[in-house]
Amino acid sequence: MLDKEHFAYVPDPAAPDTWQVQIAESAERGVTRKQLAKAGHALSDVPPEHLAEVKARIRAEYRSLGILDKNIPQSVKETEPMSRVLGQEVFALEEAEFNADKGEVTVTVIKPGFNTSGARFYPRETLARDYKIFEGNKMFADHPTAREEREQPERSVRSWVGQIRRVFVAEDGSVKARADIVQPWFQSHLAALKEKNLLGEMGVSIVAVGEGVKTKMEGKTTTLIERLVKGRSVDFVTYPGAGGQVDCFESDRDGDPMTYDVDLIDAAVLRSTRPDLIEIIEGELAGQTSAEERTHMDEMEVKLAELKEANETLASQNVELTTKVAAQEATVAKAEVDKLIADADVPAATKARLTAQFSEATSVDGVAEAIEAATIEIAALREAGVVKGVGDTTPTPESRETETATKDALRESRYETYRAQGKDESTAKRMAAAFVEGR
Repeated sequence: MLDKEHFAYVPDPAAPDTWQVQIAESAERGVTRKQLAKAGHALSDVPPEHLAEVKARIRAEYRSLGILDKNIPQSVKETEPMSRVLGQEVFALEEAEFNADKGEVTVTVIKPGFNTSGARFYPRETLARDYKIFEGNKMFADHPTAREEREQPERSVRSWVGQIRRVFVAEDGSVKARADIVQPWFQSHLAALKEKNLLGEMGVSIVAVGEGVKTKMEGKTTTLIERLVKGRSVDFVTYPGAGGQVDCFESDRDGDPMTYDVDLIDAAVLRSTRPDLIEIIEGELAGQTSAEERTHMDEMEVKLAELKEANETLASQNVELTTKVAAQEATVAKAEVDKLIADADVPAATKARLTAQFSEATSVDGVAEAIEAATIEIAALREAGVVKGVGDTTPTPESRETETATKDALRESRYETYRAQGKDESTAKRMAAAFVEGR
């Protein structure tokens, strides 16, 4: 039975009759490329405000199957291309999330849906797939300033206060993490805030690199984040109040090429600022491709030679087998022909003639008919008092007239036999005459 997870559009999780756009071929087979192709053509009933999210879900499933973006059908793509975004999200700590005895804190890293400003939308599927990018992140006290980020991007050891140990996805789709607080002074700081019921004034701010596409969802123009690429940091900050804080930096920071972010820079910017690097990369790729092509060609030539050799072997074996089969069939046919002639009720001389006639036969076709014709002939000759081919006899002048009549009768009999076998009139007459003259 299909569940809500097998559909891309689930407006009411408790009402199966509202589930639309099936993406699983069956409960057993799960999501398949074939079914996703069908889903891409079943979007007409999806409300416009949810269409972008549904398409993103289908694209996510394609990627989960290992399908490259360039091979994803156009029907589920957005008109805008994907681009990289550096985003910051902030969530307040909760009182129950800090264990002072263990020096352990559970933090909310990111939540599905719109962020506070509505500038970005995080699908549950994206978070569920990419949440591990935050695994092992160091936690610092405060984000670095722009100057600190330029001068010391690796961050100061003095501000390192914690370490992410385990990242997981909660039931509501949120990405959470358990972290160890490694600085005693910061443990004391959090404990004091908790004692005074002020822990909610402390927040956790993440900075992450994602890939998304500009689209419209629920009437809002937003960036739909389809992939989380890298977790920069998960830091403790002073929480700015209800609603949190959101900053978003695109590829171009104030138009200064020196401030381009390595995780955000695109090919166009790199070509304009570092054409030397582009030349090196393209040269290496060309050499690599050439080597790969040569290796591939060598492998294909080896396989072709192996196939050619195998084909020649099979052809030789086929000739041998055909010859053996033909020989066996000829042996069987000769034995059957010999038996039919041996069992025939005709004189020995007639059997000898029939044996010679069918000495090279490869089947019993025509043998029974020849024996029948010989039997009729012998009977006719016996009735006329003249037996042909059964001894050394010389016909008398008185018997010639009788023999002529017998031949006419035999010719007519063979004619009728050949006509009954489907021969046309002229062929039947010719064959009957040849039979009588050659008997």
